Amino acid sequence: MSEVIRLTGIGRSFPADPPVHALAGVDLSIEQGDSQGPTDPEQYLRIVYDKAAALLKAHGWEAGAPRVAEVSSPSSPSYRRVALFHEVLGVQADGQPMKSIHAWTMMRTKQSNPLDYHVAWTGPESDWQEPMLDGLGVMLLSFGPLENPEERQTRGGP
Repeated sequence: MSEVIRLTGIGRSFPADPPVHALAGVDLSIEQGDSQGPTDPEQYLRIVYDKAAALLKAHGWEAGAPRVAEVSSPSSPSYRRVALFHEVLGVQADGQPMKSIHAWTMMRTKQSNPLDYHVAWTGPESDWQEPMLDGLGVMLLSFGPLENPEERQTRGGP
């Protein structure tokens, strides 16, 4: 596979007293997808998780056990998507324990290329509320099926 994007030393800090360093010295490499990969969403998401876990381990963190679930919106229960959830363990900011929960889903483009989406919540451990996990799953549903612009125009979309 060929590398499409490579970023090194990515960082993100937020002004506070003391400053919050949310991301420091992370390298990111994105390779062109292989359309011959697994077609089963759960299998594909487990591969994504394995790669994410390896990257976390390389930076001294640990990925918690993955949990696969089907998510749907209360307003559209028939629209469902497979999602994989996991926690990043051992996250701290200025010596304070943080909770970092991640959710992934995938879909295929019209050319059968896999496309994965990721949302996360990271904050003080004391601010986490378990119902927020369902909220992360619902957020994944906003990434709907892809369609080409001509199809959007014929049904009156932008």
